[in-house]
Amino acid sequence: MPAVVQQLNDQGAKGSVRLRTVGSNSLYVNPQAASDKYSYKEFTLVFSGRDGWDQASTALLQRLEAEGADGYVLHNLVGETQTLDDSLNAIRKASFILVKNESQPATYTYRKFSFDQMMPADLIAQLNTLGQEGYRFLNTEWGLSPSVNAIVVKSSAAAGTIYSYAFDPVVSDPKPQLGSRGQSGFRYKGYFEYFANRSGQPVRGVFNAYELDSSRPAAIAYRFSDEIPGGPVDINTPEGLARLNDQASQGFFYSGLTIPTSASGGAAMTFAEYAVYVQGVLLADLNRGGAVLLP
Repeated sequence: MPAVVQQLNDQGAKGSVRLRTVGSNSLYVNPQAASDKYSYKEFTLVFSGRDGWDQASTALLQRLEAEGADGYVLHNLVGETQTLDDSLNAIRKASFILVKNESQPATYTYRKFSFDQMMPADLIAQLNTLGQEGYRFLNTEWGLSPSVNAIVVKSSAAAGTIYSYAFDPVVSDPKPQLGSRGQSGFRYKGYFEYFANRSGQPVRGVFNAYELDSSRPAAIAYRFSDEIPGGPVDINTPEGLARLNDQASQGFFYSGLTIPTSASGGAAMTFAEYAVYVQGVLLADLNRGGAVLLP
């Protein structure tokens, strides 16, 4: 068992869920109101270059469906590698981590659809249509990039829940936007780099993505680290960990999400230098794929 998966399982047995990596460390959160235990596993897809993407896409969905039937849901993309075989063909590997709530058994079903010919408004409309059926937007097919397939997941533990989505433009000061969306119950899920092919022309854009969960429609409050006494701190320090726990004791969860302040895309993007705390339950991060679905 890889060391990272062993660590995940050790922490999961204590009721802690990995939120994100911080430098060389992993940051875990323990929902104190629950006594749930979690287990993790890893799998790897191997495929060759562009010709193998369709097969890899099918294989990924099949594997997720099989694991979902056993209670495992996609948690994170571990990493991607690319090598050349003896004939100089590109061989790509993408590894994924799955998580299972051992205390609250659930099953997960998936769908995927292509947004290659869609404009952003069409993509939102499709996500909202599937959201009416209880499907939650998980991510695009990380590890199979450049992918134009979106993946949605439905949890048996969230029967009857409806999800609604909205994309807002990236702005230099995102705080008012988060506050406005939060008043309507929309949680910030992260930024989404959209790319598609429309009538032979590439269409790109960066959007802030928001999700409304019908089972938790109350207004959402946000806090920002530059407005907390003491200002921003490095969370990869004892002082930073103390800050996270202090905010958690007040009901504010460290989201681990980065907020873009310019929409150039790729390496040219800039991000807010403050951390975001959100009042309420754990979030699934759109970009990292932190798919610990609660309930």
